[in-house]
Amino acid sequence: MLNLTEVNATIGSVFLNGLVSYYVHTLPELSIHLQRSSHRFDSQKDLLVPDYASWYYFSGGRAEKATSVVNNSYTRGWVNFEKDLSASGNRIELMLGTSNQEFLQEYSHWAANLENNLIIEPFRIFTDQKYKSEQKLISVFARGGYSFAGKYFVNYSFRQDGTSRLSEDNRYTGYHSIAGAWVVSNENIWPEKTLVTDVRLSGGFGQSGKIPGELPNNVSLDFNFKLPT
Repeated sequence: MLNLTEVNATIGSVFLNGLVSYYVHTLPELSIHLQRSSHRFDSQKDLLVPDYASWYYFSGGRAEKATSVVNNSYTRGWVNFEKDLSASGNRIELMLGTSNQEFLQEYSHWAANLENNLIIEPFRIFTDQKYKSEQKLISVFARGGYSFAGKYFVNYSFRQDGTSRLSEDNRYTGYHSIAGAWVVSNENIWPEKTLVTDVRLSGGFGQSGKIPGELPNNVSLDFNFKLPT
């Protein structure tokens, strides 16, 4: 059997990432950061079966076109404050920031027979589907840490997420976590000459969550793909 099916596909992908940091001259412990990332994926697939191909002869040939666009962007800004309180290892670290993620998906699938085909079959469109989805995820986060004498550490963090996937009444959720550590090997009781030079005890407790469903991260070039409902 002759191969009379003609398939042409094009794929394009662009990824951009940038980070800008500024350290305050009058207060060197303070720094400001801004990050922007973007990933765009475009694809198109065209299929053509001539009207004289035996398997599509009585339907007048076939033409199909599928396109897909996925555009994900991420913006994050945060402020850091880090300061040594003494030469003995006392240190404080603070961070406050926000982030915004946007997810865009567009699919289309079109299929029809050929106009003016050999058997004069009326022109018909078999499939004409389009789908578009836009989702957002906004977050605010903060973290504070303190170390004493280079031996004892405590850290607390908080994050609040909001997503467009949920209803307005239940869109935002906060998560807390706390952790601590004791560097036993920095104590005076620890021998100076030993094979084990770093021993620490640590523990923590925190909350986490998951957004229902899956965020968009892939595309399809299959003419038989099912559009989301």
